[in-house]
Amino acid sequence: MEAPPHRIRLVGWATTVTGLLDQPVDFDVVMLDLRLRDGSRPGTNVLRLKKLGVPILIYTEGASPLWVEEAIAAGADGVIRKDRSIEVLAEALHTLAAMGAFDSVEIARALDAVPDLGPKLSEREKQTLTLYASGLPMKVVARQLGIGIETAREYLKRVKAKYRASDRAAYTRMDLYRRAVEDGYMDPAGSVGP
Repeated sequence: MEAPPHRIRLVGWATTVTGLLDQPVDFDVVMLDLRLRDGSRPGTNVLRLKKLGVPILIYTEGASPLWVEEAIAAGADGVIRKDRSIEVLAEALHTLAAMGAFDSVEIARALDAVPDLGPKLSEREKQTLTLYASGLPMKVVARQLGIGIETAREYLKRVKAKYRASDRAAYTRMDLYRRAVEDGYMDPAGSVGP
């Protein structure tokens, strides 16, 4: 005989953590999208939600292992990809509500991927990458870093070469922006990360 499907009841939702925390609702589990449109960091969001005293399930498309690691380090209790079926999602939520933890293949994959995810950039290469990827002209990047424009171009050239060598080529400014966000150097809104 098949087990009955898990019942899930949505008791509240919000587009920001602040909005969720402002709701006078008792939650059994919080499902948190890894990337919110307000540009907030997942680690910060998890730490704020931990005050509710309930398990937190990270919901992600899986493209940002560094951000998943940040959320887990902050205390997230489980991770599930957005491409999982509703049945798998329901089981994860039920398990979290009952046991307070949900071990998943997503956590293992995310943590395994982190050390090999991106190239090792020097501090100056990271600065050049984030300034340029945020939309600044190369002349302004150089001025802000206190270096010559040719030196700034050389740093950017090294960044691109390192991404190519790690099989994550970044040829355009938009490619560089995506890599900087994926690797946690910038928030999705374009500001420089921690």
